[in-house]
Amino acid sequence: MHLIHLVLKEDYPGIIPIIKTENQKKNWPQTMEINQYRDGSKYLVTVCWKERVKYKVIKLLAASLYRYITGELKIKFIREILINNREILTEHEQEQLLQEIKEKPLVDDASFSIKKMLLRYFLEGNRILNLEGFLRFRLAEYYRTLEDAVYLEVGSFLKKQKHYAYVGMLKLQLNLKDPLMEIAHLDADLRGHIYLSTDYPGGAVSWKMISMPYHEDYIDLVEDIICHLVISFAPRYLVLHRQILRQNQEMSSILERVFGERLMRCTGCASCKVISPGIYSPWV
Repeated sequence: MHLIHLVLKEDYPGIIPIIKTENQKKNWPQTMEINQYRDGSKYLVTVCWKERVKYKVIKLLAASLYRYITGELKIKFIREILINNREILTEHEQEQLLQEIKEKPLVDDASFSIKKMLLRYFLEGNRILNLEGFLRFRLAEYYRTLEDAVYLEVGSFLKKQKHYAYVGMLKLQLNLKDPLMEIAHLDADLRGHIYLSTDYPGGAVSWKMISMPYHEDYIDLVEDIICHLVISFAPRYLVLHRQILRQNQEMSSILERVFGERLMRCTGCASCKVISPGIYSPWV
């Protein structure tokens, strides 16, 4: 009989079931014995096998550890990052974000050749694997990449939460106002000017320019001002025309959420039809 020792810094109960599951898949029920016991502050998992199945068991161990590292340990690592951000994420938000992250392929696990590294480690004759050391030194790049991906998700989540809060605030402001006009129209031209009209574009048009072209660094500020301006008029209905829908998609999305059923998308009025590529709006 031959032995491989897995040294664990803390008790990882998930490792043994994974090894046993992989063993059952291969239908080798009599080839291995797996035991776990505590040695001081460490936990040891010992795997015993017969010489005639040496390569098969090593291959099985590599596959099992790969599943474990990219499964249970990855989730554990992500959870620790979220807990470390408890100043900006509540416990509920941490759990909510964790569930969202679980559904996403944050990193391409296969591209880091983890399984090959494990296989090579055992084939080189190493019979003791300190899992914590292996993760820290041999998989340092993998965990850096994973950490960067998690922080991107945290930033995206906070931005989304801020967006929901912002939309809720605008919606409340609109609902607290009595309609000051029946209908308002919002559109843009190809040069980036934004226009507001309280007249039906098919009739006597009186578009008012409410924004000049602006640098992309100021897009959030300008669109925020426009949203508040539109809501200050408190129209019963708001119509978004084709160019504003194409050109200012995020702002249009916010207004759609705020106005709900009170918002309409123009499907092609007289003003929209004359706005074609390369042609400026006739009211500029």
